Amino acid sequence: MIDFMLSFHDCRRASLLVIVMVPLFAWAQDSPSREQAIRPMHVQKKTERFSNGRPKAEYCFYREKSGQEVLHGKYVKWSESGQKFSEQDYRNGKIDGRTIYWQENGKKSSQGMYHNNYPVGTWVSWHKNGQKESSCNYVNGKKEGVCLWWDDHGRQVDSVEYIHGRPRAIAEWEARDQRALKTPIYLYPSILVLPKGSLTFSSAYAGITKEFSVSKLEEVFASLPASVWVDGKSIGIQQVGLASEADHQTMDEITEKVKAFFTGKGYRVYGLPS
Repeated sequence: MIDFMLSFHDCRRASLLVIVMVPLFAWAQDSPSREQAIRPMHVQKKTERFSNGRPKAEYCFYREKSGQEVLHGKYVKWSESGQKFSEQDYRNGKIDGRTIYWQENGKKSSQGMYHNNYPVGTWVSWHKNGQKESSCNYVNGKKEGVCLWWDDHGRQVDSVEYIHGRPRAIAEWEARDQRALKTPIYLYPSILVLPKGSLTFSSAYAGITKEFSVSKLEEVFASLPASVWVDGKSIGIQQVGLASEADHQTMDEITEKVKAFFTGKGYRVYGLPS
């Protein structure tokens, strides 16, 4: 009974808020929305259950003139074991407010805020043992600022700066062995290594994910939006069959030069373990 009263209170509170606020904004909306907003809103609650009788979902909604349900208020989901899985707030069909996810062991999985269906503010996630796993800020649904990651012992293991949802700059270089690796690669479209060893690059980065091994190194280069030049010779897009053994032997040296260049410009450069 207490749960029902709390749920009804959540629905009723959302309903009253909309009735008070709508007259202020109704004329800024299009005609169908304005007509709907002016009418008193009847918010209802619905509960869905698993075959074992336990609740599966409970949510508040109102109906449009067409009869379509529009989520408005609390939306709670449970797993079949009875453990709460998620809790969200909806406003006029869009996620708006705090969102929490739980793991099967009852500990929180992640938590943050939504506005108009987009994650905003600081989002935090946790490992199964309760240790913090990540923390990242969102602006209009995109990552912004420095995101941090920790292992399940609480030790920080990574940090990446994001600008408008994209990493500021990360260059990840493949390990020199025959293992198949899957890693995000962020490169500048033009990397030039001159015969004397000087290095220049231009333009903005592009992000891609490829699965490869050293035996398919030429395919990797050919698939990148870039050209790599060694000793005045292209070993990238313009050359099929590509790198000779001598070219392959210079790759470690090229990698170090590229890493040094990015590091000197203030970027974090990650290397895969050997």
